Amino acid sequence: MKSSRALWISDSIFQRMINEAEKWAPYETGGVFMGYQAQNNDLVVTDLIDAGDNATHKYIRFSPDQDYQLEQIAHVYVSSRGTITYLGDWHTHPNSPSEPSLLDKRTLTRIALTPESKNIRPIMAILGGSPTKWTLNVIQFVSGALRPWPFSKCLYIKIEYEIYSE
Repeated sequence: MKSSRALWISDSIFQRMINEAEKWAPYETGGVFMGYQAQNNDLVVTDLIDAGDNATHKYIRFSPDQDYQLEQIAHVYVSSRGTITYLGDWHTHPNSPSEPSLLDKRTLTRIALTPESKNIRPIMAILGGSPTKWTLNVIQFVSGALRPWPFSKCLYIKIEYEIYSE
């Protein structure tokens, strides 16, 4: 997978992100983006998987219900006959900027370096701000290495996003 130029998100999927963010604020939440890479290398989000019922939501982090998410990822992948794949994760930073934290960078690096993710250029979208004003920031992994905390290395690029009406 080559580095992307833009991430395309439908209005309805973006609204689901906002709804989840507002439902859990002031705690963090998040989920998974499923979709495909277009011929021009843009990424298109087709499905959003939420955190799951057994997720843990806290002020400065959240842990998804991994069993639920893996089951949903497999369902979307199989249903699409392999055309819709894992693009990356999204999460919120309530009452904070949408910039990646050290933990976010480490998580993005871990995803990229885990063969089971089948994605060497995952994205991470961070919805920061507050229920009255959310800001989205999307980054894509370029290279990195896992080292003892907090010395992991994560190089990423910022990619633009487009919200479109269906």
